[in-house]
Amino acid sequence: MSKRYSSSLIFFGITLILPTLTIAFHHSFTTPIVSPGLGLKAYTNPYDPGPNSCTPNSAAFEMIRELSPYSTHALSPLKDPDFFLKEPVEILPWKTIEHKPHRSTGVYSVQTLPSYCPSSQLLRFRGRVPGRVDAPLFSSLLTTVAHRKKWDVTVSDVYKVADVGYSPPLPGTPEECGVGYCRTVKALGGLVTPREQLTLCGVQSGIGGSLIWAFELPSEYTDASEGLWPDGKRLQRASTDVFSAALVQRRGFFEVEYVLSLDVGGGGP
Repeated sequence: MSKRYSSSLIFFGITLILPTLTIAFHHSFTTPIVSPGLGLKAYTNPYDPGPNSCTPNSAAFEMIRELSPYSTHALSPLKDPDFFLKEPVEILPWKTIEHKPHRSTGVYSVQTLPSYCPSSQLLRFRGRVPGRVDAPLFSSLLTTVAHRKKWDVTVSDVYKVADVGYSPPLPGTPEECGVGYCRTVKALGGLVTPREQLTLCGVQSGIGGSLIWAFELPSEYTDASEGLWPDGKRLQRASTDVFSAALVQRRGFFEVEYVLSLDVGGGGP
């Protein structure tokens, strides 16, 4: 990893983590559950009911493609290079928090979609990183402790629990899929106590780029399965209702569209 590429990715990570934690924590304690407005599709449970259900249903990936227009660009089978220079069509009423389209690197857009998810705030970030799309390298910012600690001060441990032989119902080629564990320390001056998570994560690659996706594993499955959680006392569980990072190649740089709904769970200390 070149120093310039590494620094660009770390800067992108830093500009994501603080607003994400602040908004997610604030929403968890102040915002009631509100039904979506007329014409707005609601959050879709990514898993079918039952203790043996551990792979997302097709509706979960339809939801990602709806929330992340860049994911369609990344996985498009089209070979027309001009297609990837066009802006995606927006179909949902996102509310813009910040928009600086002329910013050449880092996050230039922050948006939220009120009332979409039942118990957490849905956020979407768009940014630019110099160089070529490298999905395994980008995902290592999230899944490798040494890389993640450079931009996420809350992480305590993160690792792959197991590989999973699963191909999502998406265009493109599945590069990787597995169960991941993450544990955090206190955050926001101790207002958020340590949390832990178990997610199913994957990487899908297409002609125009790549898509990294993740959903929290359902408690019905994790409670009935052995060997997923590490030894020791269980912490308050956080939940990633939906996560995706669409990486779309441009000329000399790539776009990142980062969608996240994180329910920090529980209360304060």
